[in-house]
Order: sequence, then structure tokens, then C-alpha cells
Amino acid sequence: MQPLPVKESYKLMKLAKELKEKEDVYRGAKLAIFKKYGKEKKNKTIEISKKNQEKAMEEINELLAMEEEYSIEGKILLPAEVKLSAKQIMSLEDIIQI
Repeated sequence: MQPLPVKESYKLMKLAKELKEKEDVYRGAKLAIFKKYGKEKKNKTIEISKKNQEKAMEEINELLAMEEEYSIEGKILLPAEVKLSAKQIMSLEDIIQI
């Protein structure tokens, strides 16, 4: 398979970096909720008591419901030899051009 053209590779790397940064922020926010309502055990896991589970779940659901924006300068043009399923294409339709 041919590598992506430089311009398309750059857009893809830039998007991957942005998504990674947003994932790190999400994981930090989720961990903060666990620490807020739970207690750290000796094995480094956090256990949330039954008393606090409902409050914790409300905040986690609020976090999950948040929508994120990402920036990409034009769609990424994929070479013809890249094979994607219909499900994959639908998932990526905002950022790829086939």
C-alpha cells in the first residue's frame, strides 16, 4: 500500500494529536469524579460506596454527554486502495474523502 501524501499525513497526525489531548482531559475529569466519590484501595483501584454511586454516575453521565469539537482543515483524502467497511466509512464521513 502506498503511504498517504504528505498533506494528508499531516492532517491526520494533527487530528490524532488533538484527539489524544482531549482524551487525556476526559480521563482526568473521570478520575477526579472517582476520587471525589470513592476511596483508593491498597491495589490502587478506587471503590465508590453504594451511598455515592448515584451521584458519581450522574456526573459521569454528564461528562459522557458532553460533545467535543475537533478542528481539521478539509477532509483527509484516502487512496483508492484503502479498504473500509460501510460502518467505518459512516463513522469517519466527517473527516475522510474517498
